[in-house]
Amino acid sequence: MYLKKIEKNQAIVNLTEDELGLLGNCLNEVCNGLKILDFESKIGIEKKMPNSF
Repeated sequence: MYLKKIEKNQAIVNLTEDELGLLGNCLNEVCNGLKILDFESKIGIEKKMPNSF
């Protein structure tokens, strides 16, 4: 991972394909694999069912 640019409200990061896959897997576990009470308020987005994008 390489942090290319960082500003007040955003960052630009270069990721390898493997790093991107790992990040996707981690986010999937947070959103689907763990039971989080009050998910929407704690994570900040509405939880959708799998395949409902």
